[in-house]
Amino acid sequence: MSNCQIASRLGAVKISDIVLMAETARLRRAEGYDIISLGIGEPDFNTADHINEAAIRAIHAHETKYPPIAGKPELREAVATRYENTTADHVLVSTGSKYTLLNAFLATINPGDEVIIPAPYWTSYSDIVALAGGRVITLPAEDNFAVNIDTLKKNLSPRTRWLLVNSPSNPSGYVISKDEWQEIGDALKDYPQCGLMSDEVYEHIIYEDPFISAYDALPELRERILITNGVSKAYAMTGWRVGFGIGNPQLIKAMKTTQAQGTSGTCSIAQAAALAAITGPQNIVEDMRQNFMARRDFVLERL
Repeated sequence: MSNCQIASRLGAVKISDIVLMAETARLRRAEGYDIISLGIGEPDFNTADHINEAAIRAIHAHETKYPPIAGKPELREAVATRYENTTADHVLVSTGSKYTLLNAFLATINPGDEVIIPAPYWTSYSDIVALAGGRVITLPAEDNFAVNIDTLKKNLSPRTRWLLVNSPSNPSGYVISKDEWQEIGDALKDYPQCGLMSDEVYEHIIYEDPFISAYDALPELRERILITNGVSKAYAMTGWRVGFGIGNPQLIKAMKTTQAQGTSGTCSIAQAAALAAITGPQNIVEDMRQNFMARRDFVLERL
């Protein structure tokens, strides 16, 4: 019998059900079954050749040493150009947007702090909050998946450290409009200790409703906003594990401190690929979006 003592904090954490579904699907495929997995958010396209070639060039150029903790300056600058009035100091590159979330919660949550998350939501959110020592307050799904502002106001308190939203949403697909962002911003004004964390990793996989970033919709709250994003979904780069956090430099510096004791930085080769993705031809993003939309329409017509 093992005498290994497991930390009590893991009692509230489990491996994501979605990840377990994906692992089961892989095992079934290995057994010869024809399986279509709809669990994990992973484009079934290959990473574009020019992105792969950038990674290969980085290898041959011997860019294989420890990377800067916060990310390569050229990649941080490229990400910053996508957001108004930001610099590289506003950006942290992490090993996937999931690790960006973990960095943020570890850097900001104290025991007893609360994180409000509207349902339905990606299952890992609540486990990451629990791992960081926080408590999740779930807003029930109402109003066709829009954030119900009255319910939000009832749940905001001095203990609320973050409101975490995902737009476009996984799994509902709901997209927050400019007016809805403004209502959310107005609700947060009386709670200056509460930040707004906006997971925008699906920003390019969108159909009818226009995408509006929280950063653009709420300029007056930018000091309290953290955007989480990455290259996984838009560029079919899930396995490269590159995500970004965009926020005020003080928060980014704190997140860098937590990352320094975790991964120490994101794979240098993967960062070279991510830079090529962001600064290279963008038609691949639109081509993939059109393909996804055609599939969606195919299913809807038959439903």
